[in-house]
Amino acid sequence: MTEQAQSGATPTTRRVFIYGDHRFDDPGAQYTTEQVRQHLVQYFPEMAHATVEEKTLPDGTVEVAFRKQVARKGSGDETDSRLPLLLSEVEAAPPYNVPLAELTAALGTEPLTLAAVLDAHETLQGHANHVFGLAARTEQVVKRCLDLPPSPTRGVPLGF
Repeated sequence: MTEQAQSGATPTTRRVFIYGDHRFDDPGAQYTTEQVRQHLVQYFPEMAHATVEEKTLPDGTVEVAFRKQVARKGSGDETDSRLPLLLSEVEAAPPYNVPLAELTAALGTEPLTLAAVLDAHETLQGHANHVFGLAARTEQVVKRCLDLPPSPTRGVPLGF
């Protein structure tokens, strides 16, 4: 007689966890399927709403498969009260002023003449200075971002 039969203990079922093309060995019988799923959510956030399917393989191993739920973003049952607020903010925003309207008015729609360009010189220079200023500030931000040291991302396994 085996030791398990003599002691009256029930054999523990071996489990294997599957998500997509990833296979995870059983961390131990003390962990429920839900606890394993919650742990894996740290690495695969889409598993937060995954369905669980279990089947017993011919060798007695229980295969626990997590299947990602296919849903539209924002299709949950909860009512999102932010949309009306956002719509009211958009409606309250001032009308868009076309930045080149002043230039179009100064230069007209006809083919440009040298005289028209000279007449609009100050307006053209002001817009050019504005554009170059924006480009310089953007370049400064990019350079500062490139100089930042790398920082670890919480919840992502090494080598991911």
